[in-house]
Amino acid sequence: MIDGRKYRTLIVGCGIAGGGVVHSDHSHAGLVARTEGLTLVAAVDKVQSRADRVVEWFEGNAYSDLSTALAQSRPSFVIVSTPDHSHFSVVSEVLKSSF
Repeated sequence: MIDGRKYRTLIVGCGIAGGGVVHSDHSHAGLVARTEGLTLVAAVDKVQSRADRVVEWFEGNAYSDLSTALAQSRPSFVIVSTPDHSHFSVVSEVLKSSF
C-alpha cells in the first residue's frame, strides 16, 4: 500500500503503452498491476477489444466510454495513455466529471 491506502486506477487508452496490444508488465496496466497499493478498476479505449484485453490480462472492467467508466468505477486517479493530441480533451472530461 502507498501511505497505507489503496488507490483505484483507471487507464484511458489501451494501445501499446496502455497495455491492450501486447501483454507486458512494462505497460501502464502492467505497472499498476504489480505496484502495491494500486488496483486497476477500469480500462477505457474507443476500440472495445483493447480495453477487454487489458482487463482479461490484468483486472478491472472494460469500457469504450470515458464518462461511463468514471461514473461506474469511481477511480482515485486516471492514467492518460492516449495519443498526445487527445490528452487535453481526455483530461478536460476527467476534470469536469464528478467521480
